[in-house]
Amino acid sequence: MSILVGHDRSATTLGDVAQVPWREIKDATGSAAAIPFLLAAVASGDAGAARTALERLRNRICRYGFLVD
Repeated sequence: MSILVGHDRSATTLGDVAQVPWREIKDATGSAAAIPFLLAAVASGDAGAARTALERLRNRICRYGFLVD
């Protein structure tokens, strides 16, 4: 899934992300409810926000250098 292909594609892809039951999913920090907001920041076109969001996503998915399941 690529959310950085183009503006119209990003909006559609991020709309689909809303269908995921994020509050029921756990990541390395607990609830994964913040994931859609982080993905939106990555796709926002704001380089600083995207960089920060990617770092936060990495910490939620690959904390301490290994994958969280």
